[in-house]
Amino acid sequence: MRTVSKFVALSLLFSSPVWSENDPESRVSLLECKMKAARDDTVYECRSGARFASGRPFLNSYGLWVTGNVLYWTAYEGGTDFVYTSTDSSTALILGRTFPLQFEWDVGYRLGVGWTTPSDNMEMAAIFTRFEPDANGSANAPVGGRLASMQVSDVTSAQAAFENVCLEYNTIDFEFGRSYFLSRHFYLRPHFGSRTVWIEQNGDFQFTSPGVTTTGHLRDDYIGAGLRLGTDSKWFFARHWNLFLGASSSAVYGKNKAELATNRPGIYGSDNEAATRRVAIAAQTQLGLGWETNFACDSNQLAINLGYELNYWWGVNQLPAFERVLSSPYGMRRSEDLAFHGLTVDIQLAF
Repeated sequence: MRTVSKFVALSLLFSSPVWSENDPESRVSLLECKMKAARDDTVYECRSGARFASGRPFLNSYGLWVTGNVLYWTAYEGGTDFVYTSTDSSTALILGRTFPLQFEWDVGYRLGVGWTTPSDNMEMAAIFTRFEPDANGSANAPVGGRLASMQVSDVTSAQAAFENVCLEYNTIDFEFGRSYFLSRHFYLRPHFGSRTVWIEQNGDFQFTSPGVTTTGHLRDDYIGAGLRLGTDSKWFFARHWNLFLGASSSAVYGKNKAELATNRPGIYGSDNEAATRRVAIAAQTQLGLGWETNFACDSNQLAINLGYELNYWWGVNQLPAFERVLSSPYGMRRSEDLAFHGLTVDIQLAF
């Protein structure tokens, strides 16, 4: 094809008065032939085109693809301190160490399906992500000291404390995008769409004091929907191998609902419920190594990606917090951030 294109260009060069300023049609024809030759010279394996060529593999297929991810992540959340420790046995202002909850590493999943339009190579996709880590924390009072709850204001002389929180993170993303080859080896895929999110946190806690055991339940939910945009990129450094980097951001409008209840009625902070509407901002990034190949006479493509992923949500933790100034307790919202990070294994099949 390359030889034919060059032959056509040379034929036009010597058979037409292309150097005449009065022959624009011939100049346009020659220019088209040169662009066609440049296109053929920059073909990269199964992907055709010069600058801004399509980044989708050329398959004899229906333009469909599916993806399945295994997520090995953990979570971090600010404002999860649930207990103070103090070496002072008095009931004055407590000064000491705080104990936060520690989230465990766990396995989640992501499933997606997409379609590439045959006319303009626009990509449409729907992607669902689910991750459910647990967090646990426990503390014992130091010798001669005591523990104080950061959730129930009048629990100030406990000897042991325990708390467990189960977190459920769910998102549904709808994407519209298009991929391009900006050069022989560099691929770019801008995309935009919508995001719907459910973040649910349910926890139980217990404080044991001499003769008194305080138990309670807490809940903090955020449900919202909004817009999401980002871009994915790949650098192909070998026949089937690439390094990839993706980043996106989203703004979601939704409702935070926080609840706190204990078995001690009449105590400040023992039965609390609050709801607020707000915009949550989130960022997502992923970096890693990918491998891909066509098979079945170019009717299918398999891609495997291994990378590190970070998802960061600002101000999602809206649980009530109770503090003491001298002998007067007061309440406030924690308004702390939530993050998920870890390894993501992505397997994609186009057919």
